[in-house]
Parts: sequence; C-alpha cells; structure tokens
Amino acid sequence: MKKLLISLMAVMILSSIGMNLGPTEVHASDGIETRAPGQVIVDTAHLRSGPGTNYVSLGHVHRGDVFNTNWWEIGADGHIWLNVRMTSGQNSGRTGWIRANLTR
Repeated sequence: MKKLLISLMAVMILSSIGMNLGPTEVHASDGIETRAPGQVIVDTAHLRSGPGTNYVSLGHVHRGDVFNTNWWEIGADGHIWLNVRMTSGQNSGRTGWIRANLTR
C-alpha cells in the first residue's frame, strides 16, 4: 500500500512538472511504464546506470536531447528517476537513468 501511495504521489509530481505520462501499467520494478517522450532541460546531466547518484555515469546528456521514458522509480535519495532510452544526441540508442527534475 505504501508503494502505491508513493507511486500516486510521484505521478502527481511528474504531471505538475509537465511530464506527459500517457497510458500506464505497473512495471516489475514497482515504477510506472510510460514510454512518454521527454527532453533534457539542463545544460549537462549524467545518464546513470541506476536510479541514483551512487550509480556509474554512462555518459553525459545535454539540453535539448530527446528520450523515451520506459518507467520511473523513486531512488534511495528520495528523487524521482526516469529509466530512459535516448533518441537523440551523442548517447542516442543508449538506455540509462536521469533525474526527473532535469527533464520535461
């Protein structure tokens, strides 16, 4: 029940920052599968191997880079992390994690 409430709160937060969640279904990770397109809104951010800053950086993404969101999770740091597949930029085709507040 606690995970469901946290998930609902995260959906409300993502909606309030402009993330288009589209149709959803529960994913095995307890996040929400979205496949919604998004865009990086900061100059540079790390694409990480997991949902948190303690995970290895797979490379950098840049303002305007576009991605498809596979699902999201709330990391141990309390932030919402998106599992994404980059569709533009130097990491196009790569899958990794980026913090939701660095995107739209």
